[in-house]
Amino acid sequence: AAHVDREFPPSAPREIPPPRCTARRGTRQWVSMSVANRAARGALWTVASSMGGRAIGVLGTLMMTRFLSPGQIGEVSDATILCMTANWASIWGFGQYTIVKGRGEVAAEVRWHAFVLYVGLGAISLGLIALVGGRITPHFDAPHAAAYIPGMALAMFIRRIGGVSERVLLQQMQFRASGMANALGEVAYTLSALALAALGHGGMSIVYANILQSTVMMAILVHAAGWSWLVPQRLKRARLLDMIRFGVPLSVQGTAHQASRYWDNLMISRLFGPGTTGAYNMAYNLADIPAIQVGEQIALVDGDVFVRWGSAALTNTPSDWASSDWKIARKPDGVQRIT
Repeated sequence: AAHVDREFPPSAPREIPPPRCTARRGTRQWVSMSVANRAARGALWTVASSMGGRAIGVLGTLMMTRFLSPGQIGEVSDATILCMTANWASIWGFGQYTIVKGRGEVAAEVRWHAFVLYVGLGAISLGLIALVGGRITPHFDAPHAAAYIPGMALAMFIRRIGGVSERVLLQQMQFRASGMANALGEVAYTLSALALAALGHGGMSIVYANILQSTVMMAILVHAAGWSWLVPQRLKRARLLDMIRFGVPLSVQGTAHQASRYWDNLMISRLFGPGTTGAYNMAYNLADIPAIQVGEQIALVDGDVFVRWGSAALTNTPSDWASSDWKIARKPDGVQRIT
């Protein structure tokens, strides 16, 4: 194909002979299979690293019961869920927007807007819960949980700093850094939490360990992605409105999904106290490992792969997915939101 290119100077007609068409079809097929292989490797890598890290985390959690009472674990759980709720409410699909629309000439603009919103809204929502969370915890029969909220809010804010970096890596199909961040974050959490608990820091050992885990994960993601993608841009009202229109449905769906998994802990705490919540939360997390550490990791890879641009014009019809020489095609925005 390179030789054929040299036979056609810029002024010559652009009629392409059959040999070149054959080369193009072969190239498209090779690229499609290359992307498919990278997707498969990415899924295997993220699942393996997630399962490995989670196995260490589960072992550490079980060992933590030797140092912490169920009541302490339940109080930390209540504080964590309140902070997570504030975090969910201020993530309006910025990551998905970055992957879907952060391409070409507008890539730097999209990434900068996403970063500003990630950090800015996170500072507001997590800052507010850190200030007023102590007034909420007594309603769940866990007044001592108020002491854990500021630290947990800080841990989640640190992780948000690396949010766009992770999406940039996933957009480029660099799954290894994300997998390593999760695995090493779990290791850092487990070792630090056990050491601090053994030294008598009580529930704060979990808080400090979460801060360390978030710092390790953020550092790995930022180091892997670098800062070259983060170019300060003038904030544009049109871009912000487009991000809000795209992200609000995702925010509602995401918050509802996470609430269905975690808010029952708050009700258990209110009805039976934080001691029962600690045991309930541990049992649920153990049972939920297959769905979270396998299913969601594969979905993370597949979703980010399928939104990559194809090499040919797409019609968003079933034929895009059923062709004999299949290719990765971008899902319509509505389907991506549902996914």
